[in-house]
Amino acid sequence: METNLSNRLQATLLAVATVGLVLLAVLNFRQESHFPQPDDGVWWSETPTGIGLVADKVLDNGPGQRAGIKAHDLLTSVNDTPTLHVSDLEREIYRTGPYGNARYSIARDGIPLETPVLVIPEPLDRSVPQALRIIGLIYLAIGLYVLFRRWTAPRATHFYLFCLVSFALYALKFTGKFDALDSTVFWGNVLAESLQPALFLHFALSFPEERMKKLGRQWLLPLIYAPGVGLLGLWLWAFNFWEATGLLKHRMEQAGTAYDAAYYILAAALFLRSYSTANTPLLRQQLKWLTRGALLAVLPFTLLYAIPFLFD
Repeated sequence: METNLSNRLQATLLAVATVGLVLLAVLNFRQESHFPQPDDGVWWSETPTGIGLVADKVLDNGPGQRAGIKAHDLLTSVNDTPTLHVSDLEREIYRTGPYGNARYSIARDGIPLETPVLVIPEPLDRSVPQALRIIGLIYLAIGLYVLFRRWTAPRATHFYLFCLVSFALYALKFTGKFDALDSTVFWGNVLAESLQPALFLHFALSFPEERMKKLGRQWLLPLIYAPGVGLLGLWLWAFNFWEATGLLKHRMEQAGTAYDAAYYILAAALFLRSYSTANTPLLRQQLKWLTRGALLAVLPFTLLYAIPFLFD
């Protein structure tokens, strides 16, 4: 009786969470389509002396290049508003909006240009976020398929929770409007990023057998989630107490990427070990799909994205 009640409660909570996240993702997508993010096509970073922003890279045929901005130019203000931090620049071009006129005060080789550079920001290319949304939908579809086909299978609920959090991670995209909806999307994405790798590693440790329980070390389980909790706390601390700089954002993203890569590699190694020791055809088939899927996702992510990004 207690087991049936627990299962019904679990199913209800998962259903509410699923419907809520799907609705949030739909509202987020609609807001994004009505609130295009303006972009000047330049990668800016703060100067060590705090006198402005330096153009690290000017994208080919972007608004910045067409306006005449060159790499290593120093930006001191936009529309007469000082730009000491990247957040100052972003705030001002958001006020300008796509296809508006933004006056950039530029110094080149230490000499201020006589007239401001007129930059016309364009909507940010959303092709990558849209591709990530498709990945999120694939995660959700796989999770639902496993849940409905194998509800009573060991760790089926855990696997679905991992897929649901992965959907939130890839489907929710911060737009910059930062109203109540956008704020919810932002923190939902941060929470998903903190949970997803830990859920993946926990699943690898629990399937097909509870390794922690077998070794009598269940008390170690909270340690798996500790880095994710620390990352979430770091975001909260940075958001409330640290100065919003481009360097801070870059370092936070590097910390999250290192956490992701380390946990993904550990989980893939555990799946590979479990596959090599599987002793039944059904279990071997299940682990074959898990191992291949993990390796196909983890290796490209680590080699092509994480390592170059961490050493950037």
